[in-house]
Amino acid sequence: MKYTILSFVFTLSIKTAAAPTELTYRILERQSQTLDNFVQGLEIFQKKLYLSSGGYGESSLRKYDVKSGELELEYKISSDIFAEGLTIFKNQLYLLSWRNKRAMIFDPRNFNLLSNFKIPGEGWGITHNETHLIYSDGTDRIRFINPTSLKIDRILHVKDGKRRVKNLNELEYINNNIWANVWLSNRIIVIDPQSGKVIAFLDLNKIVREINSSSTSDVLNGIALDSNERHIWITGKRWPWRFKIETSEAIPTDIKNALK
Repeated sequence: MKYTILSFVFTLSIKTAAAPTELTYRILERQSQTLDNFVQGLEIFQKKLYLSSGGYGESSLRKYDVKSGELELEYKISSDIFAEGLTIFKNQLYLLSWRNKRAMIFDPRNFNLLSNFKIPGEGWGITHNETHLIYSDGTDRIRFINPTSLKIDRILHVKDGKRRVKNLNELEYINNNIWANVWLSNRIIVIDPQSGKVIAFLDLNKIVREINSSSTSDVLNGIALDSNERHIWITGKRWPWRFKIETSEAIPTDIKNALK
């Protein structure tokens, strides 16, 4: 496809007043993963894939080689913590807890625990832009945390039209927009980080049907930008596969001309 992630985001930025655009995609690669990966967070950093797996007494951090899918490092989280989303910002790995009202900071090279800090409410998904950590709490709210003070600078409410979008889960910041899983939904939504409006979505029902899980908890969850290739990895909780996808949209003629 000619227009990949980098090209279509420009189009999305001028459509914030319109109905959300449905994005198309194609599967480029399937990579197997073990069924004990109850995926809460997914991130690619320096050609390694980082994954947080949840559950009380079962939570862990895992590091895989992106190309081979081989597990290189695992760290077991304390049994009283249900691990949630993760992100790596300025060479530090941030991991949310679900109901402990705190986030932990690790060294991504060896998973040494460096420190932790308090967060209000639950932790679900986390990502970052150039200046802030950005996290969800299972509601329609997205909070922007100052990484120096660890205080909340801003709260964003996400809306699809006039309807607030709740159950915001795993997050990924892709070309100046927030991509989000919505718990119990087979869609990934794209959110304008200034207005909170849903400007686009991916319908992944076809992939979910391929997984064909009989468990209601094994839902779509996990978004990781492959920054070297401009593709996205997506997966779900206890899914046997991770999927590398390429996403694009039809670009209007006037925008095509502007990009030449």
